[in-house]
Formats: sequence, C-alpha cells, structure tokens
Amino acid sequence: MKKYLISAIFLAVLILPGIVSAEMTAQELQAQISALLAQIQALQTQLTQLQGGQTAWCHDFNKNLGVGYEGSEIPDLFTALSKEGFDTPKEGGIFDETVAAAVSGFQQKYFDEILKPANLKYGTGFAGKGTRAKLNQLYGCKIKPKPEPFPCPMYSPPSDDFCTVGKIVYPEKDENGCQRPPKCILPPTENQPPVIHGIEGPTTLKTGETGTWRIKAYDPENGPLTYSVIWGDETGTATSPLSLLPPRRESQTATFTHSYSTAGTYTPAFTVTDNKGLSAKTSIGVNVGGVTQETVSEQVKCLFNGSTTEQKCYTAASYDSSYYGVGCSGKETCVVDIKGYKGDKITWKSSCGGYAYTTMDGENEYAKFNCAGQSITVLSPNGGETWQKGTAYQIRWQTIVPAQSTVPGTVDISLISWMPPCTTTPCPAMPVRMYTIATQTSNDGIFEWTPASTIPDGSYIVRVSGGNLSDDSDSYFKLVTVATPSITVLSPNGGEKWEIGKSYQIKFNIVEGKSGYVDLLVFPEGSESAYVFNDFFNNQKLYAGVHTSNWTISQNVSLGKFLVKAYLKTLPVEGNTISRDISDAPFSIVAAATPSITVLSPNGGETWVVGSTQTIKWSSSGFLPTAKVNISLRDIKNTERFDPYVNYGGRIIAQSVPNNGYYSWTIPEKLGWWQLNMLGVPYKIVVEVVDDHGSTDSSDAPFSIVTAGTQ
Repeated sequence: MKKYLISAIFLAVLILPGIVSAEMTAQELQAQISALLAQIQALQTQLTQLQGGQTAWCHDFNKNLGVGYEGSEIPDLFTALSKEGFDTPKEGGIFDETVAAAVSGFQQKYFDEILKPANLKYGTGFAGKGTRAKLNQLYGCKIKPKPEPFPCPMYSPPSDDFCTVGKIVYPEKDENGCQRPPKCILPPTENQPPVIHGIEGPTTLKTGETGTWRIKAYDPENGPLTYSVIWGDETGTATSPLSLLPPRRESQTATFTHSYSTAGTYTPAFTVTDNKGLSAKTSIGVNVGGVTQETVSEQVKCLFNGSTTEQKCYTAASYDSSYYGVGCSGKETCVVDIKGYKGDKITWKSSCGGYAYTTMDGENEYAKFNCAGQSITVLSPNGGETWQKGTAYQIRWQTIVPAQSTVPGTVDISLISWMPPCTTTPCPAMPVRMYTIATQTSNDGIFEWTPASTIPDGSYIVRVSGGNLSDDSDSYFKLVTVATPSITVLSPNGGEKWEIGKSYQIKFNIVEGKSGYVDLLVFPEGSESAYVFNDFFNNQKLYAGVHTSNWTISQNVSLGKFLVKAYLKTLPVEGNTISRDISDAPFSIVAAATPSITVLSPNGGETWVVGSTQTIKWSSSGFLPTAKVNISLRDIKNTERFDPYVNYGGRIIAQSVPNNGYYSWTIPEKLGWWQLNMLGVPYKIVVEVVDDHGSTDSSDAPFSIVTAGTQ
C-alpha cells in the first residue's frame, strides 16, 4: 500500500505540467494547483498513518541460548532485552554472564509465564523453551518459522550401587520438558569434630634444644582421637601420629617433643582427628636461635589465560594461616597485595581450575592459570544471604566449557563452615564442619535444597565440584533457625492481691517470630468460661516485646482467686492460635483496704539542732505506688499559724515528694517568715497524702528545734 501511495504522489507531480493548457486563466490554474496539493496532503497523511502502525523490529527465537553461545541470534537477544529495560553489551555476539543476568531479570519480570510453570523460584539465565515463548510473544514476526525441536538428553537407569546409603530422588522436568537425572540425597552427618581447648608450648628455643608441646582436646562422641603435627622443618610431609583411646570426654592431653637444628621462626601445626575423619587444627609459633623473621610485601598478578568471563584467584591456605582469605577477581587479570614472612611458599588457586606457586621475597610475581578449559562458578548462595532452616532454596552454579568439550555430567555439593581469617598467634582451635548436600547430582546449574534443622546455626559457604573443577561461594552466608513465636503472662503471675476499685496493669511478653494478635482473659479459678475481663486490643497487631493492658477492677467483680490467660494468634479471629499462656498460679481480688498514714519520727521529745540534717519518717498503707505526700511543720502553741490542708506561707517543708516513708531535712534558721530557733516553742511534723484530704497524721507529741550550743 505504501508503494502505491508514493507512486501516486510522484505521478501527481509529474502530470501537473501536462494538464496546464494555454487557454486556462490564472484563476483556473490556481484552482487546479490547490486541488492537486490537497490530494498530495491526503496521500501523505495515509502514508504517515501506515508507517506509524508498523512494527519497526521483530525476530523469532527458535534456538535455546545459554552462556558461551555465539551466533546471529545473540544480537537479536540483546535488542529484545534492551527493549525490556535490561543492560546488554552494545556490540558483539557472545552470550556471557552479563547477558545471563539480563535473561534472569527478564524471567523474573514475567515470573508467572516463565518460571512458575517450571516450578522455579528464580531466573536461571538460560533462554530455553519458556523464555523463548515469551520473547516470541512480545517481539516475534507474523510468519512464524517452525521451532527446532529441543533434543532431550538420555540417562541410563541408576545402578544398584548408585545410592546405597542415601535416598534416590527424581527431580521435576526442566523448562524444556526434559526429565532430569535421578539424584542421591545423603543425610547430613551428625558426627561433630574434635574440640581443642588448650595448647601449651615454648615460644623461644635454642638451636638443638628440645621443646615440649601439650595439646588438650576431647571428642563430643567420646570416640578415639588421633594427634599429628607438622613441625615445619621436615624434608617431606612428615607427621608424628599419636592415637588415644580416651577414658572420658572431659579432657585428653597429647604430649610432643621436638628440637630444631636450624635457627629460624617455625609454626608447628597440630591436627586432632576423630574416627569419622573430622579434624580440628591449631598452631603456635616458636623462634629458634633468636632469629628475627623478615616481613616483606609484594604484588601477585593473576593471569587467566583464555578466560572470557570473570574469574577468582585466591590462596589455597587453611584457616589458621595468615594468608587465608587473600585473593582478587577479574576477567583477564587481577592483582593481589600480599604481606608475609620472607621465604614463605604461597599456593594459589583459580575458579577456572589449576594451581600456581609464588615465594614471598619482596619481588612482584605472576600466578598463571589456563582458563581456556572448563570452569565451575557458584552463583548462589555467593555471600551475604540469610537462609532459614526448613525452607527450600536453590543452589545455583554455572559451568563454562569451550567448543567441542564435554560438560561434566554430575557434580557434588558440600556445605562448609566459614571462619574469619586468623589474626592472632597462636590461632584459636576452630573446628571446620563439612556437610554433604548432594553427590553425583546433575550438572544442570540448579539444585533445590532445604537446610536441615540438625545443622548448627552459623556462617557457611557452598562448594560445587565436578571432576577436577571446583568453586566456593565468594563469601559466607548465614543459616538461621526461625524461632516459634510465643506469649508469656508476666503479671499477675500468682500470689498478688488486687483491690476492688483500683487500676492495675496486666503484663505479657511476646518473644521471637513475627507479629501477631493478642487476646487476654481474666477468669475465676476453675471456671475459665466465666471470664470477668477481656481485652482483644481492638484487633491491633502487636510485635515482639513487653506489652501492658490496664484493668480497673469494678465493684461488681466477686472476691476470690483468679487467673489470666493470653492468646497469640495469626489473625484477629477465632482460632489461628500460635501460642497461649496462663498465670503460673492464681492471684486474689480483695476488698479495698482503708488507707492510713502514721508519722514515726519525730514523734515527741526529740531535740533537733538548726543546721543539722534529720530524717522524717512515716509509714502508710492502702495508697497507690504513685501517691505523693506534703510535709509540714506545726507550731502547736499557735494553732492559727497552722492549717495542714493549706499549702502556702512558711509552713511547708516539702511538697509532692514520693510516699516512700522517709525524707531528709536540713533544718534552716527560718522556714519562710518563721524563726525556728525560738526556745520553748514546741513543734509537730505533719505528713499529708496529696489529693486525699482524709489521709494525714502528725507527731504524737511535740519536739524542739534549737540553736547549736543551747540544747
């Protein structure tokens, strides 16, 4: 249609001179031109509408795409992902980790259409059947080529010895409808490693002098232990084994002796191993011959030859080494700054496999790795996550292989306890725990794992290994136990006496877990259904912590023994109870007591000196803990100069002080306009409860206030 419109416009312009005749007047010619211009404008409008309604770009995705793939479809995938708002390379035709991250984001964006039908929680980064279907729905062309069939791999049935001590599990089909291979799930070991709780040894020795080291340890299962040591001056990898059959768990001590023939600084490393193969290590430094070891710094540049993705380079050091946790990452190279003792041998590993070796000598060195082969990279958990035990999560990893190479068919997955690098000498004895998550599971990049409750809370890393390839999480993640929320009645909790007509606080505590809704009931002992008070907190959600509910006991509540019952619920309706609690013992509701107050001191006959500090004392009962009192001085010879209920002038000693039974008073020469040291003037102390004019008392007999030296 566009072709015809353009031709019509062009034709109209061409024939314009031909239709102009010499006999036409100027007015007729102008009318003809106006008509042709109107026709051209109408045709241009139609052309614009047609151009605006046409899709500028389309593509049909007919092949599965993953990391390492190359070809003409990769740039089209870049275009589609960019239109969806995801970052992709500006040029090139390689499916790398950046593209995989964008594909994962696309899959999460259309979760219900891509991931949910495949029973997946997180994007895989692989553009398979479901992902391609959504891409084609959004950007496919009108004429759809027939998709190429996806060939499913064929797996042999498991042999009889495939899983002798575990459980064979057949996973769900993948997003291409292909059956995954069976998995052997081994239960996590409940055996705990030995615990080293003491190390003794010399820190200095003379050359040829024999030193003695003692290691204290125990086995949590009370099994036999084997002790060994590497002294650091062996010509090979020598150890000194020593086995102990412990009579009891409390303490087992192994003693070693050794002498060094060459001066230097050594760090003998001791290992304690149980009969299940779990071990704990510790070390202690010793300076032989008074030699001061030189500290040097250098840079190690890691070279990832043949790598097209980011790789990691790190020391293959144990936890008790000062080199533990040293490393870097980069696509082709990365540089590590490292500091240590001159002469130390450092072993380096990379995420694409292989080893490299350097020596601490203060000179910059290279650690070279051949990354043109295969590599495994742990993607999740990769550091910083918090996973709850009892909840299912996906362990994800990526296997990179060059063209014409065979992908490892299965991998093993392990959970390893993580500890921070050792910064002290000697290093503390910290056992490393390792748990088997899966063995010989399909190398498909995803394994669903539910952490068992038997695994201790703590920090861990995940290791995925297959063949000679292996990778660990970049940093630790945390496994935690989700505590069950509970509610506890704090007050009244048994033995209290609450009076009719007074207000009290019912206290309760919500601990752990999420928030909930609370019901409180107060009921007579033995008759839970006949409650006398209930508080539903107006369906208000309460969070962990101590909460209170105020209750004023009405006059129509019967006297007797009562209990409080508290419910914690998930919803503000009947049922859905998470936790409940009841007072440990009954409390009593009693008749209101008649309040009273009695002055105890001064109570008659005392002589107090001006300038001295005296304690006014009284007792009271029947008042609220928040009650306050006024304290006044009374001249009993002149009753007109005293009114215990009028708080002004010079009579008041203290106003609105706590009703705690005592008050320290430093006696002045004057109290307002009163002269207090007039001989022969008798006084009394009056204590009055604030806002309760019926509760007051004074000294039973007068006392005297005198000047120093006149008493």
